[in-house]
Amino acid sequence: MRRFLLWPFGILYGSIASLIRKYAEIKGRKIPSAFTVVVGNLAIGGTGKTPLIIQLTEEFLRKGLSVAVLSRGYGRKTKGFYALHDNSLAAEVGEEPLEIYKQTKVPVYVCEDRLEGIKKMAAKVDILLLDDGFQHLPLKAHFTIVLDNAKMPFYKNAVLPAGSLREFPSVLKEANAIVFTKTQPSFNYTEGFTKAHQYTKHVFTSSYQTTHTGLDLSKNYVLISALANNKALDQALKTFHVIKHFAYLDHYSFTPKDHKAWSKLAIENNAEIITTGKDQSKINKEWLDERLSINVVRSKHHFEKDGFAALIQLILTGKQNAQL
Repeated sequence: MRRFLLWPFGILYGSIASLIRKYAEIKGRKIPSAFTVVVGNLAIGGTGKTPLIIQLTEEFLRKGLSVAVLSRGYGRKTKGFYALHDNSLAAEVGEEPLEIYKQTKVPVYVCEDRLEGIKKMAAKVDILLLDDGFQHLPLKAHFTIVLDNAKMPFYKNAVLPAGSLREFPSVLKEANAIVFTKTQPSFNYTEGFTKAHQYTKHVFTSSYQTTHTGLDLSKNYVLISALANNKALDQALKTFHVIKHFAYLDHYSFTPKDHKAWSKLAIENNAEIITTGKDQSKINKEWLDERLSINVVRSKHHFEKDGFAALIQLILTGKQNAQL
C-alpha cells in the first residue's frame, strides 16, 4: 500500500533524474585521460562496492598494473580534494576510502568533484577506480560496473520514495556490466539474467562471504558495527559466542560513551572485540580499555562460474580498446 501511494512521487523523482542525465549529455560529459572504471549502483543502500573495489585493486596489482582509487568520501567532515596517508582519519576522508587505503596501500583520493580530483591526483596510473560514480554525470567513464542487491533487484524495486532506486532502470543501458550481489538460493537466476540482458550483454552474480580468520569458538566476543545491514553480520558470525551486538546506523560516528560501554561489557565477560574493516577506522583505541583485543572481519564477493576472472578480462579488453 505504501509503495502504491508513493508511486506517483517516484515517477516524478525518476523523471527529474532523467532530465538531469539528459542535460548532462547535451552539455557534454568529459572522458578522463586515465582509463577509468566506475563501480556504482542504481539503488541506495549497501551492494558491496567497497569489497569489490578492493578485490579489483588487488587483482590488477597482481597483474602488474598501477591502480588508484577516487571517491567522494561520503560522511567526511572535510571538503575538497584530499590525498589519503597513513595518519588519515575517517572523519577527514570517509570510512570506505580509508578502508580501501589501509587494505591495498594504493593511492586513494577523495573529492566531491571527480573531474577536479583527477586533475589534482599526483599518481599517473594504468587504472583509476571510481567509487560510487554512476550518478556523477559530468564524468563519463571508460567502463561502468553497476552492482544490484539480489535481495531486492532493480526489476522488483521502484524509484524513490516508493522504493530505493535513484533513477529509472533504463539508465542501466550505460553499464558495461551488471553484477547481482548478495545472491541466495532463493534468487531467480533466469529472471534476473533475462531482465539485466535487456540493458547489457555482461551479467554476473556473486554471493557475499565474511572472512573471520583468527576467531575462536571458545571465546566470548562483543560485536560492533555500523552498517546498512547489521543483521547480515549477525548471520555471518552466528557460530561464534557473541554476548552482545552493538549495532548502529550506517556511517554512525562512535563516541567516547560508546567505547566505554563496549569496554565495560567486554572486560566483565572476558571478551574480545569484533568489528568490520570499515568500522575499525572509526574506533579510537585511546578510548578503549588497553586490555582489549580487536578482531576485524572482512566481506568479499564470491563470483560464480569464474565470473570474477571474466569481469577482469572484460575490463582489460576495454582498456586495450581505449588505447590508453
